Amino acid sequence: MNRPVHRLSLWLILLTMGGFVPVLETTAVEPDPSVLHVAFVTSAFKGTNKADAVAAFSVWAEQLARNRDISVKAVVTAHADADALGRAVRAKKADLIAVSGLEFLRIQAAVPIDPLYIGTRQGSPCFLLLLLVRQDAAIDDLHGLAGHEVLLQSQGPMTGPQEWLDTIVHKSGLPRGSVRAKDVVKATDSILPAFFGRHVACVATEESFRAMVELNPQVGRTLRVLRKSPPLALAIICIRRDYLEFRREAIEEMGALQETLRGQQILALLRYNEMIPFDEEKLATTRALLAAHLAVCRATQAPEPMEKKHE
Repeated sequence: MNRPVHRLSLWLILLTMGGFVPVLETTAVEPDPSVLHVAFVTSAFKGTNKADAVAAFSVWAEQLARNRDISVKAVVTAHADADALGRAVRAKKADLIAVSGLEFLRIQAAVPIDPLYIGTRQGSPCFLLLLLVRQDAAIDDLHGLAGHEVLLQSQGPMTGPQEWLDTIVHKSGLPRGSVRAKDVVKATDSILPAFFGRHVACVATEESFRAMVELNPQVGRTLRVLRKSPPLALAIICIRRDYLEFRREAIEEMGALQETLRGQQILALLRYNEMIPFDEEKLATTRALLAAHLAVCRATQAPEPMEKKHE
């Protein structure tokens, strides 16, 4: 006696005999996004809230993924100095990197990074430092600063105030320690104490001093420029030499930041105008300052910057 064929079994047999194979719907599993490690040294964005800098780079990574239709997310980390950044690069925990010009030169030879872009402010990839003194202090040269404390503005996408002051004081023939320096963050914390007579001298960026004079011309009548630094490089964007996965996409998107409204907002948050292609010649005077400062450290037996051990 033949057993009845189950209706579902018969349906499957008929489909198979007719060359039809049923396709069962499945839910596609999205692959985990790749991680792009974005790292910066805090001195490259001094004056910018660290959380804002992290947010800016995170938004940039979202824009990268959307514009290029790729699956990537950013892990953004801030580092205290170029020495820590170098360790992150070697551990492959830093793929796209932002570092100040001076710190870039300190690690360039030993850390596997390729410079891509240099940031600009007011159309220039460099900044100038001013040594300002009070008009009524009767200080005509650096010897007049002996025994005084100089306030150093550290706000701004740069490093260099301490190195520059050390260098010009040493070249003037003053002994080590004869001019004390105190690091402050904001331009107002540097310029205003000198303006009100609590200090006789300060170091500030030319941009900051000009802005304060525009707000209060009396600042310009009270303080005068004793010395001006050579042009010093602003922040440099680099990429880890052996980072390959989304290398082309990251390079192109970073270079096109200023071309979109979102990109301009990111730059504004970081206090830059645009990113221009890196040019080694733009670091010539910064390189000269670094060499001069290292020579001062050796001559005075002062500790050299930590990054020196990588050279």
